[in-house]
Amino acid sequence: MDFYGFYTGTEFHAHEYLGAHVTDDVVVFRVFAPAARGIAVIGEFNEWNGEPMHKIYDGNFWECVIPTAKVGQMYKYRIYIRVLPERSAAKD
Repeated sequence: MDFYGFYTGTEFHAHEYLGAHVTDDVVVFRVFAPAARGIAVIGEFNEWNGEPMHKIYDGNFWECVIPTAKVGQMYKYRIYIRVLPERSAAKD
């Protein structure tokens, strides 16, 4: 994928890189999540237990290879975010 084009809005085929893709008898999962502090893939192939993803490229993209995943199986991404403390309301 053209990462520069992705960031500048001229890459129109990100779906061919991001998401779940079968390659050489494994499934590669990729997401763009710049604010995430961690991501796991959960699904039928791992009994809904998290398989951690790792950062790639510039740290805003995440990837995981799962050899046991098969076409048609359900999956989700578990995204861990950094929780910021609440701001107190300004008093008038």
